[in-house]
Amino acid sequence: VIVNPQWRRESDFGSFFGAFAGGGVKQKTDFVKGFSPTFSCTSLMVEGDQVRILRAHPGPWRVFVMQVENGNYDDGMIDWVEVGRKDFVDEQPKDWKSDGNGALFDFGLPTYREIEQMIKEQDGYVERNPIEKAAASVRFIKDTL
Repeated sequence: VIVNPQWRRESDFGSFFGAFAGGGVKQKTDFVKGFSPTFSCTSLMVEGDQVRILRAHPGPWRVFVMQVENGNYDDGMIDWVEVGRKDFVDEQPKDWKSDGNGALFDFGLPTYREIEQMIKEQDGYVERNPIEKAAASVRFIKDTL
């Protein structure tokens, strides 16, 4: 069991993991490739929306967007609404290629663009202006500290 792995690229294997696993980058990445996510919950911002990507074995990746009742973050009721799903890819396809920046295989984790599309396809979607996106980003950072 590995809790809270943040390894997305070969360059993420720094001093702590180096002390834990020893060896070079290839040896470390080969070790990590022996694991796959059984439970994962990732938070991120997509175009001003707070998003959670959830995966619980044996299910797919599920994408949720935070909605606040009446837009009032101080007093409003917060709800997480599922906006999409993507199949979990259990094994790295033989023809899979890294992005050229050392990205590790992501098991089909939805990309930013895929999540953005899921959000935009929702009934009643209204694009936020740059000021609303900036304010939402500040709230997200404040809430994650």
